[in-house]
Amino acid sequence: MEIASVAPPVWKYQRQFDYGEGVSTLEQRPSLMHEVALKRLSDEQVRTFIANGYITLQPDLPAEFHREMFDRFVELIAEDNDHNPGNNLLPLVPELQLVFDDPVIRGALTSVLGEDHMMHPHRVLHDNPPGSDPQLWHHDSYWGYKRKVHNHHPWWVMIMYYPQDIYEEIGPTGVIPGSQYIAQRLEDIDQLGSHTRGTGGACVMIHYDIWHRKMKNFTNLKRFMVKFEFMRMRRPEGVTWDSDGDAWSNPRELPGYRMEPVWRSTWHWLGGSPLPSLPPDPAVALDEALATVRNRSDDTDHRARAEALADISRLGTDAAPAIPALVGLLGDDNEAVGLNAAYALAHAGEAGIAPLVAALRGNDGENVDDARCFIDQGEKSELEMVARNAAHGLVAAGLPALPALLDCARDGGPRVRT
Repeated sequence: MEIASVAPPVWKYQRQFDYGEGVSTLEQRPSLMHEVALKRLSDEQVRTFIANGYITLQPDLPAEFHREMFDRFVELIAEDNDHNPGNNLLPLVPELQLVFDDPVIRGALTSVLGEDHMMHPHRVLHDNPPGSDPQLWHHDSYWGYKRKVHNHHPWWVMIMYYPQDIYEEIGPTGVIPGSQYIAQRLEDIDQLGSHTRGTGGACVMIHYDIWHRKMKNFTNLKRFMVKFEFMRMRRPEGVTWDSDGDAWSNPRELPGYRMEPVWRSTWHWLGGSPLPSLPPDPAVALDEALATVRNRSDDTDHRARAEALADISRLGTDAAPAIPALVGLLGDDNEAVGLNAAYALAHAGEAGIAPLVAALRGNDGENVDDARCFIDQGEKSELEMVARNAAHGLVAAGLPALPALLDCARDGGPRVRT
């Protein structure tokens, strides 16, 4: 009696994997992170990441490793990217794990996401062939969610790994520094754009919500980028980077949109501490700052207004006389101004919470059934601008805002509850 043979799978990787066969199983393949001390970020690097939304890192792996990764990607995806493995990339190229076990990359992820961060199962090998057209500026979507779930705090980051040199002509990833806090498409977005750069093996760690795009490749060379995602698993309980214990100060490299109240709040959250009450700042004249933020004669001068709001936020509870003016700015045409106002209200202590809740409820209503509110290009996001900015302010206010938020969750309308 002949036994029928089992036909091999049509595709050589189409096979069943045993339950305990994962490439990251520590019992089978100890991670390098247990053998080499992590190289954590400095205070200045963390400040740069908070303000700009990205930072470039160079792993310690040798140049030959990156050349081999480039050749492997060429072999893997074929001429027209028709064999791209998508989420199966890591099982097919397990050597890539060495990038994320590298002490520089693992140290940066630990610095921003904590000791027990997790690699998300979604990952992509991006091919930018010669002559390709640029993408539109966009946010990345959150798979499975119609609405965006943006959070100013760094709960979710991406690592973009480039096995070859990246420079402007080869079509790198373009980014808008500081735009991870902005939901609405910026009118001057092309003027604000920058591009990633680095030698072979460079990794760019970006806040998940930053505005970015693929740029045009003007060369006759292929350009590869591997995108992996990582998530924080719990709220910060303390500093996880190489810190000198200093308070917030602006980094040397600043984006075009000045959002110091947002940056300072994120800095303290990331260090696991509540936003401290600031002593009165004698250098800040409240009347002059209010006159600046109210001056809309030249709306293009949003930077001066944003900086005036940063001055007001540094007054802390002494900014109480400015609360009515701050509330009126939550829906400002310039989103950076509106967010700075929301955070200044949060920094004003408990006196700022009730006005933020009132603004949130005042922009309540049905969730807008218009896909343009939710697509990656950020169109029509102004319809929910006041509610969204107020919600970010309440998050920044911390535990004192919790009772009011619970009330909103119980009896608010659809938009407020969302």
